[in-house]
Amino acid sequence: MIQIIFTLIVFIIVILLIATEKMNKTIAALFGGIILFIFLSYYTQNVLNTISLPLKFDLENINNLLILSSGDIPLFEKFILLLFQNGYLTPIQFSDFVNFMIGTEENNFNNLRTIILLLGIMIQVEIYHDAGVFQFIALKLVKNSHGNPEKLLLICCLLSVFMSSIISNRLTIILLIPLTIMICRILNINPIPYILSEAILVNIGGIMFLISSGPNILISQAAGLNFVDYLIHVSWIAPILLIITYFIFRFYFKKQFRMPEQNLIEVLEEFNPWNFVPNRQLFYKSIISLIATFTLIILLPDYLDVVAMTISVILIIFSKLKVEELIKKIDFGLILYLLAVFIITGCLSYVGIVDSIGYALRGITGGNSIITTQVVLWVSAILSSSIDNLPIISAILPLMPILTFGFTNHQYKLSYFALGVGSNLGDNLTPMGDNILVMNLSEQHGAKLNFKDFFKIGFLTTVIQLLISNIILGIQAAF
Repeated sequence: MIQIIFTLIVFIIVILLIATEKMNKTIAALFGGIILFIFLSYYTQNVLNTISLPLKFDLENINNLLILSSGDIPLFEKFILLLFQNGYLTPIQFSDFVNFMIGTEENNFNNLRTIILLLGIMIQVEIYHDAGVFQFIALKLVKNSHGNPEKLLLICCLLSVFMSSIISNRLTIILLIPLTIMICRILNINPIPYILSEAILVNIGGIMFLISSGPNILISQAAGLNFVDYLIHVSWIAPILLIITYFIFRFYFKKQFRMPEQNLIEVLEEFNPWNFVPNRQLFYKSIISLIATFTLIILLPDYLDVVAMTISVILIIFSKLKVEELIKKIDFGLILYLLAVFIITGCLSYVGIVDSIGYALRGITGGNSIITTQVVLWVSAILSSSIDNLPIISAILPLMPILTFGFTNHQYKLSYFALGVGSNLGDNLTPMGDNILVMNLSEQHGAKLNFKDFFKIGFLTTVIQLLISNIILGIQAAF
């Protein structure tokens, strides 16, 4: 069917443009979404329903003879109708376009709530960044290493996981990498082991909380998962992966560690973390807001979006910030990107592609909850290794009701949790995505990091992390 083929082609082109970075991902997604909607709108209203009888790929069929003899159908449309077997589709309307973006009453407007939650978190993060919260904490902890390379590695690992559990992986990298290189220059030690460790561990931070990453936010809204459920089933996996990964790094980089000279350690300890805090009042208000956000999310797990946005507004009011300046810093490109992805996945579902793939995968898993959890974990990880995980998650989410049909509530939740864990951890299977940013930032600050070094340690640790997660989630699904 032409609508299926065309939709698939556009989806694949958008994915390739994003993966190869030939075009800005927001522009690519918007272009794909708009093209798909315009085509499906015209096709379902003017082509498919030109005649009411079903059409078959058979030139002797009377319907095809009627098409050929009709003077009201343009030649191009005759070709389309004859070439493909078409069934009846309800004409797509502008209301469907809106529903694709924000969701419907039946699914509790999940897409809109996802955007609100994401926007609320982004506003808070920008304020915390301006207040110097994360820079202060990072330098305070680094000073406690007293120059010991193994302690410094542990602190860098802890910082990566902690910061990326609250702010985006990208912002964590932007804040940590230059700071790490500066510390290593002061101590006159090789920064590469620390940079690699931070880059790989930010993805563990992404599975710490339900609001720690874009995929988690999308999944929680689509599946109706709450913060407490996530703490019980997934959050505790992150510390286990952190400890195991730290010891892998410690062994792997052992020969590169050396104790710096005492006078250089003294120079580091003279640094004052408060130099990173431009406004102490804003700093303390930010800390209070951060604590309040996590407290309310636990107490009101079904209102993540309302809590995040409310705290953001209150913080803006009491901090007396200039809203115009704050708005300039918000990544509205990400919001538009998500809206475009919602349109594309809505079109995939509309033409039946999602159902077809879902039932095919259901045939592979056989409706077994343990196998489903494993398949979802590894498929999402592999796909996310070289492609932006947000469109991948958006494409997989509509499949989940089919894959989890008949599951208990416990098994249903674990399948969605596996999707989040896989999409977050899979980033480091290849040196793509945010890892390109790591290499660029390192080079800009005089620390050359090559593709081969990143791939060797990144692939090894990620496979180990996925295997451990697979075992833990599999055991939970079995019981």
